[in-house]
Amino acid sequence: NIADELGDLGYRIIPPDVDPAQLMVTHHHYDHTDADADINVVFPIEVLRDLEADGFIGGPPDKKGLHLTDSDTRIGWTTGVGIEFAALPNLTIFLEYDHYDFGKRNLLFDGTYRGNLINDVLPLRNRQQMDTIRLGFNWLFNWGKAPTPVVARY
Repeated sequence: NIADELGDLGYRIIPPDVDPAQLMVTHHHYDHTDADADINVVFPIEVLRDLEADGFIGGPPDKKGLHLTDSDTRIGWTTGVGIEFAALPNLTIFLEYDHYDFGKRNLLFDGTYRGNLINDVLPLRNRQQMDTIRLGFNWLFNWGKAPTPVVARY
């Protein structure tokens, strides 16, 4: 959808025998002059056809394609820092950074390829880490009561 500023987030199934002259780039956020002159610059369909004819690669997958799945429960750790500011008696604003680490794990995927069941294929060493920054607010519901200050006594 070239009218949408974000572009077209969908996908198309391109048949293996498509005429390259029917393919085009409709992205407005970069110069695609070279792709307009030769679609193989961004979608090398003719190069892939030549590699298939030479026996270097197999043919295109059928519509069933390759589907892989894996499920894994992880135990990890997290650390973070943050700051919170009382903007109003009932409103606080916070900024927080968190780091999550769920370690390394070897994964073996199960799935189907061209309709055939396959098990424990494609071993993958996976390390899962995340860094997040959150900005938000908290609203204190006092339900008609006046806010009470916190007093520390030692």
